[in-house]
Amino acid sequence: MQTKFPLINAVLEGLQEGKIFKGPSEGLFFVAHKAGFSYLTGSDNGFESDVFNFCVTSSEIERYIHVYDAPISMTLICKDNPKLVNFKTRRRIQLKYVSDFIQNTDNSLPYGFSLRKIDNQNFDSLAIFKLDLEMRFWNSKNHFIENGFGYFIVNEHNSPVSICYTACVSNNTVEIDIMTLPAFQQMGLGKHVVSEFVRHCTKNDFVANWDCFEDNFGSLRTAESIGFKRTFEYSLLSIYKI
Repeated sequence: MQTKFPLINAVLEGLQEGKIFKGPSEGLFFVAHKAGFSYLTGSDNGFESDVFNFCVTSSEIERYIHVYDAPISMTLICKDNPKLVNFKTRRRIQLKYVSDFIQNTDNSLPYGFSLRKIDNQNFDSLAIFKLDLEMRFWNSKNHFIENGFGYFIVNEHNSPVSICYTACVSNNTVEIDIMTLPAFQQMGLGKHVVSEFVRHCTKNDFVANWDCFEDNFGSLRTAESIGFKRTFEYSLLSIYKI
């Protein structure tokens, strides 16, 4: 079974940790990635009520979870239970890069900055981003090194300042996660490191998946300037257990 969401597929394929709960009918599942992202593979009001009750009572589910492309009935259940959860819905846009070349980019970085590929020797220096890279999506440092990839940029002091890496790899699709430290934003570093990441994808037959909120205009502008194309829009339901 494949969904539109690589993180969910990674759980379904046993590539990353998470929980899978079967519904009352065939093909109906609730899948929860350990990072707090989840998905209902179908719609059944009774099962959605069961999922909600499980989410708010079980220690197996994160206190703050996101439900990809949640059915409206799930949102209504949250609305009917204000003493149990706070919630909000926001629109997100999914983009994919399927071209063979990178648009409108060059190979120049600002003076003193340089690009590096993530490897076993430099991995620990990435703690400066506070991303919990080895634990949030992956199981360990070695799990990432053996199954994922990414690039980062260092400044003149050899300190990492911008990063693009795989949150997961599933069925030759990679979920992109990106970060540039605040002091180094608006310098084009994010676009540069993503471009190198995408070059690696095109050379190795990976499809790069970019996912962001519809009002994150800077993120969308960067993605589309490189050549990502919008493929899907959906509502993300975020639930916080009180």
